[in-house]
Amino acid sequence: MEMEEQSNLQSYISYCCDRCNYKSKCNFDMEIHSCNPTAPSGNQEEVGNLKFLLYLEKFKNKIYVNIIKRNTSIDIDDINVNDIDNGMVICNEIKNNIPLFFHDCNDKTRTINKNLQEETKVEITKKPRYRSIKVESENKAEIRVEIKTENNKTNKGEISKLREETDSKINIDDIQVEFTDILNDIEQNKVQTKYNKYLTDLKNKRLKLFHNFTIQDYSQIIQKHIEILEKSFKKKDIPDKKIKTLVMKSLSPLESRLISYTNYHNTSIEVDEMDMLLTSISKLNNHTNEYESFDNGRFMKNLSNYSCALFTFDNLINHILFNTNGYNNYIYVHMKNDKKNEIFRFYYLDSISKGKRIWTMDCRLEGLVSSITNNILPYMITMFRKLYRDTFQDNHYRSNYNSYSQLTEIDCEQLFKNIFIVGHHKRFRNYLMNKIIEKAIYVPTEIDKFNMTSDDGLQRKRYNDETETDFGEIINQLFDNISFEEVVELYKNKKTSYDQVTNL
Repeated sequence: MEMEEQSNLQSYISYCCDRCNYKSKCNFDMEIHSCNPTAPSGNQEEVGNLKFLLYLEKFKNKIYVNIIKRNTSIDIDDINVNDIDNGMVICNEIKNNIPLFFHDCNDKTRTINKNLQEETKVEITKKPRYRSIKVESENKAEIRVEIKTENNKTNKGEISKLREETDSKINIDDIQVEFTDILNDIEQNKVQTKYNKYLTDLKNKRLKLFHNFTIQDYSQIIQKHIEILEKSFKKKDIPDKKIKTLVMKSLSPLESRLISYTNYHNTSIEVDEMDMLLTSISKLNNHTNEYESFDNGRFMKNLSNYSCALFTFDNLINHILFNTNGYNNYIYVHMKNDKKNEIFRFYYLDSISKGKRIWTMDCRLEGLVSSITNNILPYMITMFRKLYRDTFQDNHYRSNYNSYSQLTEIDCEQLFKNIFIVGHHKRFRNYLMNKIIEKAIYVPTEIDKFNMTSDDGLQRKRYNDETETDFGEIINQLFDNISFEEVVELYKNKKTSYDQVTNL
């Protein structure tokens, strides 16, 4: 309201010369009119135009300051602007544009005012600008050699074969048809001694198709088969306990783990099954021969499965985040003048539009790391508690829990290691930054556009001020009835053990 009143008041203001009664709404005009003894000599019209242009530039400076403050994180408070005319009027309560006040003294002023306002409005309301990044030629040569060397290690024929297998992925409903004969034989046969053969055939045939599906889809296939088997066995009046024993014969140790089927915690998983799972994860995620936009939901889904209990987090990141053919969609861009202690320029591929790759900055991986710690860490904690409870029927802490069975020795222990790595938030972020620098340094081309190239001052401060996570609190989430002394002892033992086998 105050600003509106000021604007309305100024529309009624005029200037009048006491000597010659000359009137004008423009103070420039008053200063240079002929009666003014202080008016400069020479070409008065030219001087007036210059003063007007000077005043206009001061207005522009304030506009730019406003735009910078509202649309970037650049700190410009330290810049000395005391010499700028304090009488310039700029409304602070703006929404879609910056209203400016010019005295309506001549047509030239009205035209410039209108054009300037339209220019400013477009600047503020348009979408974020994406720009190209130029990298010095010597850096390009050095980095391209590394990428070329990495690509040369890949067997192109093998990649093509894997690609074709993936493209031939069968729908869950279609694959069910392939098992109809086996399931029908089981249903029609009344001799239980023959069930073992049918159930083993069902398991082996299903495992051959493991690579064609995500873990989630494959788990659904298993569940469907179990439903059919249990229904068939119940019709034969087979006791429930016997039914579960028969169904277990149709499942491999890995399959029983994927769906947490009865007594799965007493099975022993084979190395071949683990290799099969890792190959499947790798093939479905990083063997593409073209750039694809980064899908955070898909990335989280690919991490949120039983593989967290069988493989190191480093192994999973290598197979899920990076593309073996060099088409990475999470990258680091190195500039020649970057300081070693100011590594921040990480990007993910947001989209591909009109032949242009659109990259969005994830400064110091704050977004990616937060997403992993907020989603995958709770998932792994929940999984650990489930495996532990299925084994011991409770979550009370036992100092020798990892020596009880293969499940606690391998699965639970691997889960604990991954929780330990991700749970140390600051350490994990540094690890992931170094990993992307190692695997995905990127040399921008003419078709690459980036939304930001400069550092985020506020984010840099958050990063520098960040303290390490109290892992004792995470241990308390894993176990019930664990004392402070037991937490300290467990942490000390795990840290000593893990530091010997990892550089994270």
